[in-house]
Amino acid sequence: MKKVLLVGLVSLLALTAVGCGNNNGKIDLTKAVEEIDGLKSGEFSRAGAVTSLMDPTLFGEVEDIYTLSDVGISEENVANEEGMYDYSMAREVGKENGYSYFIGKPADGKKDALVAELDAYYEGMEDQLLKEEIEGYLVYIVSSDNDKALSLIKEEGYPSLFGMMGEVTDEVLSTTFNINTEDVEEYAGKTSMMIVSASSYMIMKPAEGKKEAVKEAMADYMAKQEEQWGAYLPAQYDLVKNRLETEVEGYLVSVVSEDNDAVLKAIKNNIVK
Repeated sequence: MKKVLLVGLVSLLALTAVGCGNNNGKIDLTKAVEEIDGLKSGEFSRAGAVTSLMDPTLFGEVEDIYTLSDVGISEENVANEEGMYDYSMAREVGKENGYSYFIGKPADGKKDALVAELDAYYEGMEDQLLKEEIEGYLVYIVSSDNDKALSLIKEEGYPSLFGMMGEVTDEVLSTTFNINTEDVEEYAGKTSMMIVSASSYMIMKPAEGKKEAVKEAMADYMAKQEEQWGAYLPAQYDLVKNRLETEVEGYLVSVVSEDNDAVLKAIKNNIVK
């Protein structure tokens, strides 16, 4: 009697285990893609920040200041050891003390000197001036709406984690990835449209019995990516080599980015039980 009960209990546990394995959640791919595409890079970009300041209602018509000595600022205070500078400055056309902005990173050991020169340039405009420091960049703003300008700088100064991407369609899936569309129940993915970026992400739920086929196709694709980028751009090659490959709720996930953990979190945030 005990033996029968033991066998029955083992059988029940086995069935329960099988049931739990098949009871996968579902990933809302539409929402996952929206969240992934909204991810920002952790590195501040001066170029991106300046692009956000093109609104004429903030600064009017501006002229770029390419020679800082014209406004009493030493080039050496924003130049690195190679002589490359990292700053943007512009002011209203024809106005010494009109609307203007400065976004720049001080050279090593030159922060105090740069601050002193910027403060001297903006002397007399303290009531209109907004000063901020973002990721080591000094930001000075005199505009019609300083808070809005700063908000735009912070919003656009952190570029998209993936940049310009193209959606993976059925055609791309079959021709580029060599994956049969019938081998996946559903999928979502994007690849970079920039020739200097290897970034990509794929989320695929294999059809029954097709998991290994999909895995093999992705392995072949990534091997080709390693070969391509290894001979082209070392930094992108490193991204490919350090890609994330995992399984989430029965979906195969592949991510090539500068923050794979953030992408994985975005995917997991959109699991529907």
